[in-house]
Amino acid sequence: MCRILFKIILLSLLASTSQASLLKQDVPDVGVSSLLLFENDPTFARNSQLQELMALMEAGKRDEANLRIARLLAKNNQDKGALELAGISLMQMKNFKVAEEAFRRLMQLPPVKPSVITRYGVTKIINGDVEFGVKLLRQVVQYTPNDALANRYLGWVAEKTGDVVGAAAYLSKLPSVSQVGAQEYHVALARNNYATGAFGTIVEMFEPLYPRYKVEPNTLSTGAAFYLTLAYAAQGDKRKSASLAKALRPYISANPLNLFGLDMGLASIYKDETAGIAALDLLISKEPGGEASGRYELAKLYVNSDNIPAAVAELDSVLILAHEADIANVLNMMIPLLVGESMNSHAVNTMRKLVRKYPSNNSFLFGLAEVYAISGMDDEFVNAIDKLTREPKSYSPAYRLGAKWAAQKGDPVLEKRYLEEYTSAEPQDLQGWVALAGFNYNRNKLDDAIQAIKLGMQSNPKSAQLKYELGSLYQARGDIELANQQYRDSLKLKGDYFQAMDNLASNLLDANTDLDEASQYAGILYQVLPEDPYIKDLMGWSLYRSGEFQDALVYFKESAAVIVDSGRSDYHAGLTLIELGRKKEAVVYLKSALSKGLSNPLINQVNQHLAELN
Repeated sequence: MCRILFKIILLSLLASTSQASLLKQDVPDVGVSSLLLFENDPTFARNSQLQELMALMEAGKRDEANLRIARLLAKNNQDKGALELAGISLMQMKNFKVAEEAFRRLMQLPPVKPSVITRYGVTKIINGDVEFGVKLLRQVVQYTPNDALANRYLGWVAEKTGDVVGAAAYLSKLPSVSQVGAQEYHVALARNNYATGAFGTIVEMFEPLYPRYKVEPNTLSTGAAFYLTLAYAAQGDKRKSASLAKALRPYISANPLNLFGLDMGLASIYKDETAGIAALDLLISKEPGGEASGRYELAKLYVNSDNIPAAVAELDSVLILAHEADIANVLNMMIPLLVGESMNSHAVNTMRKLVRKYPSNNSFLFGLAEVYAISGMDDEFVNAIDKLTREPKSYSPAYRLGAKWAAQKGDPVLEKRYLEEYTSAEPQDLQGWVALAGFNYNRNKLDDAIQAIKLGMQSNPKSAQLKYELGSLYQARGDIELANQQYRDSLKLKGDYFQAMDNLASNLLDANTDLDEASQYAGILYQVLPEDPYIKDLMGWSLYRSGEFQDALVYFKESAAVIVDSGRSDYHAGLTLIELGRKKEAVVYLKSALSKGLSNPLINQVNQHLAELN
């Protein structure tokens, strides 16, 4: 099955209505969620000035509250307390632009509290600078992993970009239902857990709220009941699911989309096509504008039921009904389905129709080119790529697609040309430079690969990844000192760049130098990846260099038992056993190291040790 190369955010197609939808995720409301705003800074929640401001807002005296905040902001720019109070008050009032300015000033007055960084990051996200805001929040959770507000917004961004696993991980760090009662983020957590199949977690979280299947008429109660109903069904507990659905239905019946979500969700779980069709018919009768999203969900039910012709027919209908901006979502399911079922001609015709209907949408022509490539229609593919790359407005992703196609066809000249054209068109895209360097590396042109990364660094001087890639290439050339310098530079830019940390620690341990630095990195890596056999080997190597041979041997044995394509752990175990005076066991591990494979220098060292032991 192919993977279409569109860059798509996988979000529900369901549109919002006047009544809150249980199926979509809104920007978290910090104005309501004081619980999160003060979770890591509770003293501020008790601040008398803040309480007075909140009382004014609750009393509808917004102008007076604004006047007081203006006075706070007019104070000395060095008054950190006034700035923070103003920023928090403005967040509560949802005046995020001015709140951002207050926290920006605070960021320039060290020392800066983590809670200030969090609030600044949140205002950046809300005001549209998501990338910078996320960067700040990730720095916060690296040192204060349970920062509630940071995790809430990181979870929101992860879900928005389709990373439901990451979203669930962030949201699960927030205070639990048993600690604070049901909150809006618990419904968001349930939504992401449902998407990942973590049904038991949903049941564990929400079941205590409904001992007698009583649902309250508010968004939190209905939202929790909605996902608990589906989780019960997914676990096969039809009785509980039916009882809760019966209690829930009266409270969501006024919203056709929520009712459809419940009925179609249950129909999909039970693979009940009749119930799914009935749910769609009801939706169309109550909310005609929801037909496209309803048919999309029915198509997913058909796929789950292995009724592929019916699924394709529904998706064909959706493409006619959907807005242009929503079509990518449909194609993300439809094209892999068609190709996986060897219905390539249908896929080609589908994309051709879209290209004709939307001639200025290059993403559709790009998708058609990809289908041509998958279907072996080389001439058509080349023509499509030529159209996409025609000046003056070339569609740069086509160069990458052309390079992949050229590589499959065994045409290195064309592949290199496409890669160079892509890096010229998109110099800020790191992966283009990495691909060009990889092209040269795979042809044993190390100097050309190094030059490609250096060119990329000219456009991206603060890229930790390119510095790491350059270090890896230097290491492949045998320039270990130059490699280590690049790894260190990479870590200065991104302190948790684990690949750079791993390579640097390994090199230092091999050279038996800077052992404190190497040991620090090994410890960090083992803390993060305790089950990784290569990290276990690194941890053992660090202990070996410290003379802790018995402890080192434990790690080496665990690592060697798992790794089959490298003899490095076996070699290290052999060295350790020699130090412990267990020569017969050492011989076994050293021979195993040779059989698994080692670099030439290590092979010579192993043979020397074996000769001495014999």
